[in-house]
Amino acid sequence: MEPKISIIVPVYNVENYLNRCVDSIINQTYKNLEIILVNDGSPDNCGEICNHYAEKDSRISVIHQENQGLSGARNSGLKKASGDYIGFVDSDDWIEPEMYESMLNTLQKFKVDIVESGIAVSFEPNNTIDRSGSTILENRSQALKRIVKNQSFAVWRRLYHKKVLNGFFFIEGKNSEDVYFTIDIYKKIKNSIYMSNPFYNYFVGGDSITRGKYKLKMLDSIDAALYLQKKMSREQDEELLKISSDFVLEVLLDHYKLINYNSTHDSKLIHRRKIKNLIKENYIKNSNASLQLKLARYAPIYFFSLLATIYAFLKNK
Repeated sequence: MEPKISIIVPVYNVENYLNRCVDSIINQTYKNLEIILVNDGSPDNCGEICNHYAEKDSRISVIHQENQGLSGARNSGLKKASGDYIGFVDSDDWIEPEMYESMLNTLQKFKVDIVESGIAVSFEPNNTIDRSGSTILENRSQALKRIVKNQSFAVWRRLYHKKVLNGFFFIEGKNSEDVYFTIDIYKKIKNSIYMSNPFYNYFVGGDSITRGKYKLKMLDSIDAALYLQKKMSREQDEELLKISSDFVLEVLLDHYKLINYNSTHDSKLIHRRKIKNLIKENYIKNSNASLQLKLARYAPIYFFSLLATIYAFLKNK
């Protein structure tokens, strides 16, 4: 009997995109699917749309729950999933018809537990995108270097053998949950496959579970970056450690700039002082450091904030 793939779709406030997403899953060339739609207390018509699909296709089941956030929705799906393999799709994205068949065939051919797909960043379906690519067998160190360097943490780009997910759930109440999840999972394996074929279509518009305006809650991603750095230090790989340190500095600089663009969020400079201190702790003097990073490291907060305000004004102009 063909193995079953469970596909978990967290759903929240995406009624304009949900049909496109679910249709792309239903129309997969691989048919032995369990499609779990988790309506995470969506305030729009997503619940009704989910129910409609469940009535049309016996492979679809719906979980209706009070809002628990992206991690809580995925965790509910994981608890229900009965497939031999597990995948995730965000409800405003969509996937190419051959995605799961290609990934499963590759996973079985190379006898690994995780296979990752390339992505295409899109506003709408585009048949002109070249979907060809290469298949690369990576050991854990190679995979982690690529993932951290490219910030490819998102779980929706992968197909997992269920056994590697046993006992693993997403951390609830935090942003950047995919960083924790992906790093912890990859610490368990020896090899995985990266397929550069852009089978997964990442939608850059809209305002879904995972995207929205800047909030202080997003500072959680700093904790995730520091967690990653701590875990990577145990790999005893100097190149991986350097890539991880660069990643931490990039996350810190991004937040430092964003808080200065949105200075009303931090009128007492509490968060900016913390971030600036972390930049100082992680900063390594080298010619590769960007001007912005050097300014964040050495310039007074108010001076950097002034530059950020001027930059934002000119950009808006």
